[in-house]
Amino acid sequence: MLDFTVPSTDRHLPSLSIYSQQLKDLDEWLLMYIATLEQGQSVAVNRGETLSASYLCQQLGRLFTTAEPDMVRGPRIDWMQVVLSQDSLSSNTEEDTYTLGESVVRISTQDMDLISSGRPRQFLTPWPPTPDIQKEVNILSVVADELGDLMRALTSYSFVGRELNTGFSSVAQGHTVTEVPRKPERYSMPRRGDPSTLSSSPISPFATINQYTT
Repeated sequence: MLDFTVPSTDRHLPSLSIYSQQLKDLDEWLLMYIATLEQGQSVAVNRGETLSASYLCQQLGRLFTTAEPDMVRGPRIDWMQVVLSQDSLSSNTEEDTYTLGESVVRISTQDMDLISSGRPRQFLTPWPPTPDIQKEVNILSVVADELGDLMRALTSYSFVGRELNTGFSSVAQGHTVTEVPRKPERYSMPRRGDPSTLSSSPISPFATINQYTT
């Protein structure tokens, strides 16, 4: 009930607009998770976990004459991508160049012979590494629990928000407003000794309105 005579509380009502920005940030974070999954990236790595795959990639580069393939054009790729996709490598007319997807790399005869021997592929067997898979599964379980808690909180906030909006609508329609002040009636001062000009009861400057319609 809206009653202007009720004292205010000690708690200041904050502007709700500050939480709109936080929800906007939340939306961006959720989109980041979606993009990570769509691009085939590891959620564990992007959450700060250290995986053995990164170490293996560094060690793999030591088997070749260069730490990374010599890029001719296209997106950069590393030796791990070359080895894991060696069956998809296609030789070009340009000497020692190969195409893998949209990337063109130059691979020396020595390095190509090493790839063909199968030794680098054995170095990466099994792939993905079993410990990395377990870490990924564990972090996905954690994220799923976090998302569940978040969705339940949002559902609760939505319910409370609807109740608050209903309250706003009720007040806006002018229901249950009490003790609304109005301008006191003007009256003339009585002449001394003239009882006919005196009111039998004092005039109240306030009137109670049971229902106020805007």
